[in-house]
Amino acid sequence: GLGGTRTPGSSVIHNVFQGMVHVTTLPAPGAATHDGDASAVPTAVPFLYLTLDLPPTPLFKDSQGGNVIPQVPLFTVLEKFDGDKITHVLHGATRQHKQYSIDSLPPYLIFHIHRFTKNNFFTEKNPTIVNFPVKNLELKEYVASRVPTAAEVDAMTTTELNALLSHCGGTSAGIVDKADLVAHVHKHVAKASQTKYNLIANICHDSPVTIGKETTAVNMDPLADGTYRVHVQNRSTDQWYEVQDLHVQETMPQLIGISESYVLIYERKDGP
Repeated sequence: GLGGTRTPGSSVIHNVFQGMVHVTTLPAPGAATHDGDASAVPTAVPFLYLTLDLPPTPLFKDSQGGNVIPQVPLFTVLEKFDGDKITHVLHGATRQHKQYSIDSLPPYLIFHIHRFTKNNFFTEKNPTIVNFPVKNLELKEYVASRVPTAAEVDAMTTTELNALLSHCGGTSAGIVDKADLVAHVHKHVAKASQTKYNLIANICHDSPVTIGKETTAVNMDPLADGTYRVHVQNRSTDQWYEVQDLHVQETMPQLIGISESYVLIYERKDGP
């Protein structure tokens, strides 16, 4: 079934969407580890989607009294995963400092744009527009791990081949002969070395239409009152469509890239 068996990596969902991100937790200023030396703590963490943080919502309004809606490129919010940028994360009552870098990419990559924040009183939406490419999204700069060469794969032991195959999102189930395992690993390594993606779906959240410009988040819940749209492509004609409930209409890729996206789904390209 979709959930797979007890064997790691047997789930269809994990094979399709799961990647690996390298998370380094930095010690707080002045903190020290149990042996007296302050040091970073690296951890490999599997993911099914990557969360992208938006810059804070501007406090100023335009000349007509309306809210200013800024725009940022996707590559700006992807800097979170460049391995150098420090991200501040609240873990309970403790503020942690983390660095992220992508270790391996899945065949289908999901981005979740973190638009909503909750407090004790209301839910607030960040309306920042993320400009993203529909085709040829290149993520090579964000992948930290090095793909082994063909000669290095041929020289690996069976244990090393299985470990590499698992790292690339594959499984050796049903493979008995080492030569077949080597060929199987070569196939997965070739796919894993591809870092270009094309968009296949874009889910948007639209805030509710309000009367006047003084409506605040106190009397409006964007999650409860908002609506959703999705953009999908007909592969046979390359035509994009916008779908909202039963309403379907054609749209252009140029409009998709500047929409109020909430979830982006990309498919890895097989070739350059």
